[in-house]
Amino acid sequence: MKKTKLKGFTIIEVVLVLAIAGLIFLMVFIALPALQRSQRNTRRREDMARIMSAVTDYQANNGGRVPLTGVVVSSGGSDYNAAALDEDFPIRYIDEELKSGPKSTGSGKIGRKIYTYECQAGKSCDQFRDPDGSLYKIAASGPDLGHADQYTHDFDHVIYITSGVICSDTDEQAVKKTGNPNDSAVRYVLEGGSIYCNDNN
Repeated sequence: MKKTKLKGFTIIEVVLVLAIAGLIFLMVFIALPALQRSQRNTRRREDMARIMSAVTDYQANNGGRVPLTGVVVSSGGSDYNAAALDEDFPIRYIDEELKSGPKSTGSGKIGRKIYTYECQAGKSCDQFRDPDGSLYKIAASGPDLGHADQYTHDFDHVIYITSGVICSDTDEQAVKKTGNPNDSAVRYVLEGGSIYCNDNN
C-alpha cells in the first residue's frame, strides 16, 4: 500500500506569517490615532475659517468694527486698553441654537474673561462644537498682547479673537500688531499644541 505524504505549513512559516500580521497590526495601531488627530485638527481649521468669516460678516454690518468693545483695565498702577466680546456675536453670526453660559476668568497678570455658551434645550449647536464634542469657548483680547492676551498653548477649546493684529508665522502668539483696530485674527490651539491663526486680511 502506497503512503501519501501530506503537505502542510512548517512551524517556521506559521510563525513568520503571524509575525508579519502582528507587525501590520502594530503599524495600524500606532498610525491610527495620529490620523484621527489630524482629521480633527483639519475640522478645527475649517471651523476657525468659518468663525473668521462670521467676524467679517459682523464687520460688514457694523461699520468695519470687530465684535469686540474696548475697555480700560488698570493693573500695576497703569491703565491700558483691553477688549470684551460682543456676547451676542456667536449667537447671531455663528450658531443661533446657542445661549450665553457662565463666564470664567483665566490665569495671567490680570486674567482673561472666557465667554462660554450652552445649547438651547433640544438643540445640537453643531456649528459651535469642537470635533471632540465640546462646545467652543471664546476669549476676547485687544492688541496689547503683553497684558490683555496672556496667551497659553493649552488645548482648552478657547477661540481667541484679537483686534488690531494679523497672523504672523514668526511670533510665539501667532499674531503681530498692526495699529488698525479693524484688523482681527482668530486663533485656536490644536491638539498637539500648535496654533492655527486666521485673519481678516
